[in-house]
Amino acid sequence: MLIFSEDGNLVLKEKNGKVVWSTGTANKGVVGIKLLPVGNIVLYDKKGAFIWQSFDYPTDTLMVGQSLTKNGPTKLVGRASPKDNSDGIYSFVLGSNGMNLFVSPVQSMVTVGALPPPPLLYSDDRFTVTQTPSNITFTNEPGFSFNDVPEFYELQLTPDTGGNFIVAQVKYNATLSILRLETSGNLIAYTYYDPVDTDAWERTFTYFSDEDGVLPGCALPSKCGDLGVCQDSMCVACPTEKGLVGWNATCMPPAPCTVGSGVEYYKVVGVEQFIPKFNDGVQMSLKKCAKKCSDECNCVGFFYWTESSRCWSAPVLGSLTSVSNSSHVAYIKK
Repeated sequence: MLIFSEDGNLVLKEKNGKVVWSTGTANKGVVGIKLLPVGNIVLYDKKGAFIWQSFDYPTDTLMVGQSLTKNGPTKLVGRASPKDNSDGIYSFVLGSNGMNLFVSPVQSMVTVGALPPPPLLYSDDRFTVTQTPSNITFTNEPGFSFNDVPEFYELQLTPDTGGNFIVAQVKYNATLSILRLETSGNLIAYTYYDPVDTDAWERTFTYFSDEDGVLPGCALPSKCGDLGVCQDSMCVACPTEKGLVGWNATCMPPAPCTVGSGVEYYKVVGVEQFIPKFNDGVQMSLKKCAKKCSDECNCVGFFYWTESSRCWSAPVLGSLTSVSNSSHVAYIKK
């Protein structure tokens, strides 16, 4: 039950009366609660000033007018699953260069000592700035107008340092839009189109999509679950010690924390993954690359490009994109 109490506190209680969450605004001058047209829930005082607002606490979603800030919430974090509201492994983070997608593999949680930084999932010019922003806001701006009537609207991520990142162009007023980091790690914008009676929420932007995305569907690490080979947005194979077999949801990477000189690998030829796209790797021999991964608890495999002798340790595998270059090889711990 969500209860607005007489002392000005907004409280979420279970059926037995146990308080599981509150705004912490008891006896702080709150006289009322209001849901604004943009979706912001506000608690206000007798002068109309906001004492608390939901827009200050983004989770996995930004609504139009909502911000990520350097000194406040800096990121969106996808949920663990549609039925589990705890934090998942994907995050969309405000950093010094703009916005970046990260993945924090579950395997790293068993690493002893300081955890390594989460691998960068994707960063591109669409979300990159030259000046460090203090905040970035999800906005809806009218585009070119004819007779003072906008021809379209632009959903944007707008940093306070100037400029904007165009997320999507919509043919109607897109004020009722959200930008959500899904449990899958995909970044999707939904816009509500009021005139229709069914399916009013339209997908107006999808980061990983073969149809209109920034990157193809196979580039989404969770496309084939925990492990799989992806081609043309389809999961076509499961890598195993005996070779490639038909893919299904039981295709799994090795258990974490397999280390030592006795570690063995099986290889998958002609595949790539997100880690080498934003990391130059280290130039070394295949033998040294294997030893590097074997000595690391959080390494479940590695990628090796034989034409350049480049090595990348992988704390997470996920979807491996099939490519024609047979010198790009994945080695997975047995």
